[in-house]
Amino acid sequence: MNARRAPASVMESQAVTLLRGRQLFLARAAFLLVIGAAWGLFLLAMAPRYRQLKDIALQKSTQLGPEYDFLKPFLAQGGYAVIELSLEASFVLCFAMVAGAIIWKRYSDWRALLYAATLATYATSGPPIFDALARHPVLQTIANLTQAVGVFLSLAALLTFPDGRFVPRWTRWLALGWAMYCVGWGLFPSWGLSLIDPPHATFPAFLIYIMIGLYAGLAAQAVRYRQAEPWQRAQMKFVVLAVFGACSGYAAIYQFGRVLPSSGDYRTLYDLFALPFLWFTALPIPVAFTIAILRHKLFDMQVIIHRTLIYAPLTAALSGVYTGCVLLLEAPFAPFAGDSDLAVAGSTFMVAALFRPIRARIQRIVDRRFYRRKYDAERTLEAFSARLRDEIDLDALLAELGGVVRETMQPEHMSLWLNQGEGR
Repeated sequence: MNARRAPASVMESQAVTLLRGRQLFLARAAFLLVIGAAWGLFLLAMAPRYRQLKDIALQKSTQLGPEYDFLKPFLAQGGYAVIELSLEASFVLCFAMVAGAIIWKRYSDWRALLYAATLATYATSGPPIFDALARHPVLQTIANLTQAVGVFLSLAALLTFPDGRFVPRWTRWLALGWAMYCVGWGLFPSWGLSLIDPPHATFPAFLIYIMIGLYAGLAAQAVRYRQAEPWQRAQMKFVVLAVFGACSGYAAIYQFGRVLPSSGDYRTLYDLFALPFLWFTALPIPVAFTIAILRHKLFDMQVIIHRTLIYAPLTAALSGVYTGCVLLLEAPFAPFAGDSDLAVAGSTFMVAALFRPIRARIQRIVDRRFYRRKYDAERTLEAFSARLRDEIDLDALLAELGGVVRETMQPEHMSLWLNQGEGR
């Protein structure tokens, strides 16, 4: 009975969350403002972030003992900065792709706008990329507020997923209090309860973030899960498990850092490599959204499977090319450039030039491997179109046309009618 009711419930829920007129305009404007600020600041911070990472790695390399001499060239010569920045960019791009897929053809649904904005801003709020903008007070203030918006949206999305309602009702007051809290530390980032740098937040701020924020949201999801229809439970379970894993991973890494001494080799290694582990614990979140969308019809979107299969390996390939090019070009440019800005610029142009051919290549592989019938049909039609230009025998043409139709469309019956015209 529930399975028969589900489609009607889905349609009713979608109808309620669709926006029109002024509401739709304001929602899209807010979405574009938040996304534009997050991604614009991210792009502006890339170059200073690279220089910041080089300085950090060089400083940390001098603090390591002789047993870690094998790491010192990697840190001092820029390899760490390149790989770290590539990981940060890949992390942001991964979330951005899923965010783009969520709003694909669903830009009138405020839930899609909310969850897409959450993924996009969460990705830029997690890595400390915006710290590189500290020399520009105005940009830094905008970055702090953007990060605060991202942290607020992460809880708001968790409290309303997947149907856009606050369940149970008291969670709307939690969302309101969380909004006020985020505005406070967004405007005053040096506040003792600030979350401007979650991996290095004070312990009280950590407890607020975990206990009052994320775990409270997960508890609300548990209440919702018990009241939900079976089709909603299927949409929820992967996302909730991924968020729980990310929260637990953050808590474990944060607590591990608290028990380490304030100096020494272990503290230095923790400062260098703890942050990438935090990202890897958060990567299941976009994967879970993808599963909910594909397998359980979240927002009734299917196009994401094709785009994800193409752009995920494309991102990994371009990140590898970018990293390799910077490492290869940095040494030749160093004698007369002094730093790796030319190497970074050259690598960027190389990646831009390779984007289209690599994407086309990956798309052919994906179509051939996962969409075989569509791929074979396209190849058959292309071959038939090429032969059609040279074929002059009508009987042979009709026979070949019938073969192409049977191969591509596989009809049970087929008939062909030709209008001979009068007098023919």
